[in-house]
Amino acid sequence: MKIAEDFPQSSVVSIDICQEFTEHCRKEASLRNIRNVHFELQDAMSLPKDWSERFDYVIANNTIHDIPLASQALLEINRSLKPGGLFSMAEFNISSNLGKVISSPDSKAMGRFAFPLSLYHCVPVSMSSEDSLALGACVGAERLQKIAESTGFVVKKVDRSDPKFMHLLCMKKKE
Repeated sequence: MKIAEDFPQSSVVSIDICQEFTEHCRKEASLRNIRNVHFELQDAMSLPKDWSERFDYVIANNTIHDIPLASQALLEINRSLKPGGLFSMAEFNISSNLGKVISSPDSKAMGRFAFPLSLYHCVPVSMSSEDSLALGACVGAERLQKIAESTGFVVKKVDRSDPKFMHLLCMKKKE
């Protein structure tokens, strides 16, 4: 909702797989008189066919690691973007290399938070399908970048300047 508030001339679509959360957000937007946001009950791994090349910009904030098949979700996000459209993926700022996480003081502190969270919440949530990758919150920046590139994105920037969260800015290739 913050994006819709900050950019009132835009049209924002927010998706979630949880009906209760989607309904809560609709009510909250109505109470706050935010009219340029629409909440949809959707699965990121299977977006509506009529969403092909619909969006200029897609944001996934700390969610890709919870999706059973992250690569399938990124393929769908790529399909939903217009050529040259942007995709921002924010996730925990952790290396995919466990050795680096253990040896780096900054990573170690983040790991102390993210590993238990991942073990008891993220991995079980992401295991909701038989073929799940169960990435969890500690999937790491390097692996996420490889997944983005393997699903047709050009990774324009990897920003790891924040000790808690990293940001991958990806672009759909122009045809």
